[in-house]
Amino acid sequence: MPQYLSITEAAQRLPGRPHRNSIRRWMTAGCYGVKLRSTRFGGKRLTTEEWINDFVAAVQSSMPTANLAHLEASAKLDKMGV
Repeated sequence: MPQYLSITEAAQRLPGRPHRNSIRRWMTAGCYGVKLRSTRFGGKRLTTEEWINDFVAAVQSSMPTANLAHLEASAKLDKMGV
């Protein structure tokens, strides 16, 4: 049985630690046409580590390549301290 994560727990596990509202929006509206899979239980939305990993991979593959190049360049500059 998978271990379910609350929206707050999911935000802590995603790269960049996005805001809870972003997680909620990704569950309902999606990002680049990809929705973060979730389930409702007791009035709360829950997701899993596996669903988070699937979402991140799907978003990365559906992003325009220019954005990926920009993100890679930003990461390199961050490592250099610029």
